[in-house]
Amino acid sequence: MRAILDEQLSPQIAVLLRQAGYDVDAVADREDLAGRSDRIIFEVACSEGRAVVTNNIKDFRPLAAEWLAQGRPDSAPLSADTHPQRHCCCRCRDRECTPRPPGRARRE
Repeated sequence: MRAILDEQLSPQIAVLLRQAGYDVDAVADREDLAGRSDRIIFEVACSEGRAVVTNNIKDFRPLAAEWLAQGRPDSAPLSADTHPQRHCCCRCRDRECTPRPPGRARRE
């Protein structure tokens, strides 16, 4: 899977993931995306076949729903929610995130 880390996530995470063999970019490292709107980040990610990894899923979920309602290719922003009460990791398409206990992320 290809992914892009939203701005609130450290670009160092992308560096470590690339060193482990993953195709991951960070918004903060890309001049074409740094400081841009969530819509632009989402559209560029989709055009590149990347999932968006974000702590800001509440803003990306409507973009994904709009994209799919328009019949555009499938897209899947990913939650990287670090709130200690939620422990959520999911692919968000047309369903709600399912809380998981610590250490039990959903794999799809």
